[in-house]
Parts: sequence; structure tokens; C-alpha cells
Amino acid sequence: MKNQLILILFIFISSSVFSQVSNTEQPYVEVYGTAEKEIVPNEIYINVNLKEKGKTRDSKPLKTQVSDLKGKLHEIGIPNELISMSDAGANYIKVSWSHKDVISSANFTILVATAEEVANVFKVFDDLDIHGAYINHTSHSDIEFLRKKVRIEAVKAAKEKATYMLEALGNELGEPLVLKETSPAGVGMMVSNVAMEQPRQAYQSKMGGVIQFRKIKIQSTVFAKFVIK
Repeated sequence: MKNQLILILFIFISSSVFSQVSNTEQPYVEVYGTAEKEIVPNEIYINVNLKEKGKTRDSKPLKTQVSDLKGKLHEIGIPNELISMSDAGANYIKVSWSHKDVISSANFTILVATAEEVANVFKVFDDLDIHGAYINHTSHSDIEFLRKKVRIEAVKAAKEKATYMLEALGNELGEPLVLKETSPAGVGMMVSNVAMEQPRQAYQSKMGGVIQFRKIKIQSTVFAKFVIK
């Protein structure tokens, strides 16, 4: 019985060692594949804050400010559907006890598609004497689809690299053993050169053809390990 147990253990250990040696001796190639794509944003989010200050001669009721803003935006082709009330501090009343001043405030987000529309919106702000507006961020309506395409291109790049490396040695590419994304298909910084400008400067820049947005850069890197035939 003891001899049989020793024999079984010997066979098990031998099989494990043989399996490890086989896996270790299996030739493979490791490569990285990278892809990137730059796109022009077609979703530009503009944030604006409207305030009604109490005890001020020139103070205009908040409802009137909102109505005037939506009316002017409608005139330049921006419907109410593209104007939404922001979640943060969307509609509140702040009381300043030191000055006994009551301020009603509302934050709105306006969605536009082009730099020209941005300039037109900032001109509306200037005409209505609205301050505190800025470009929050930019994006693209097909951003998820484009991320997928970039990931696919990164995988293709890894396979192509492994193929020509092995062809140089007279070998062929085998099945993939490992494939993982080391750098997600993220989006690069999206900054506008009009985000920090005053409204008047913004639409005047537009007249001179200056307003531009940096392209959105989508990048992806994958690691791949292939068998060498």
C-alpha cells in the first residue's frame, strides 16, 4: 500500500513538472498595440448663472431674466430642449444676514454643436448683461462608438506588429494567449480657447475667425501575447 502511494505521488509530480516544462518551452511573442483618433467636438456645454439681487434699482426678477434668455436663445436657433437647469444649486435662495440682501439664483446648461453657436450664445449673454458664463466641457455624440473603434484598431496594431516581427525570423503567428487593455480608450483634455474670455471678446473673436476648439483625442493601448508556430 505504501509503495502504491509513493508510485501515485511520483506519477502526479512527474506529470505536473512535465506540464510546466511544456508550457515554459512553448514559444511566444509579446507586443503592445496603440491607436488614437482625434475628433472635432459636436457637443459643447455652456454653464450660466442668473441672479436676482434684492434692494437694487437695476435688479430684474429671476423669472424675467430666464424668460429673456430663453427668448434670445430661441431667436438664434437654440430651442428650450437644449437648455436645462443644472443639478448643482439649480434653484435656491441665499440670505446674507450681514447685508440683509436676498439673492435668487438659477444655474442653466446650454448645449450647442459648433464654435459659431458658442459665439452667438456669448453675444446673447453680452446683450443681456449676463456674467458668470463659461464653457463647462465638450464631448461628441458618438463618443462610445468611437472608443470601440479605437480599441479595435489597437488590437489590430498589436497583431500586425507581432506578425511582421515573426516574419522577419521566418516564423508564423499563432493563437493569442493573452489580450488585455493596459490603457483604456479614454478621452484627452478638451479645452476651449474661449472658455475664459469675456462674452464680448468671444463673439468678436468669432468675427475674426479665431474661435476654435481643441480636438478630442481618444487613445487605447493593449497588451497581447501570441503563440509562435
